[in-house]
Amino acid sequence: MSKLLITYQSFRGSTKALAEAAAEGAKEAGAQVTVKAASDTNLEDFASADAVILATTQSFGTFSGDTKKLFERMWKDREKVGKDKPFGAIITHSTDPAVSVKFLDQYPMRFGLVKKAEWVLVRADQTESGKPKCRELGAALAKA
Repeated sequence: MSKLLITYQSFRGSTKALAEAAAEGAKEAGAQVTVKAASDTNLEDFASADAVILATTQSFGTFSGDTKKLFERMWKDREKVGKDKPFGAIITHSTDPAVSVKFLDQYPMRFGLVKKAEWVLVRADQTESGKPKCRELGAALAKA
């Protein structure tokens, strides 16, 4: 059984709901899932997981502060995250998510994370219609 960490940051609950949808898909695929707020997630959570999904809001044109702080907290000991760890992401956005996508295409590799599925981009006002793709992402990362 794979262990999947889903860490999220959510202002109004939309991103948390999408993270929970990803968790449903992962559990259905047989994974043991931990869902934690980014502000409560630490290096040990990343290190003990077989795969990771990051669910974040996009505020002011890029990731939320809690999401950035998570990576900043782990920076000095990032080699402890693991090597070639499967990674996926959900971005809840109201404006063009290009900056967040660019960040995810480059930055996580510095932590030993490897993109294993296309990023799931969900407009903030379309949470319900985004849940099926999040469930698919959870299932894909559970099997990665």
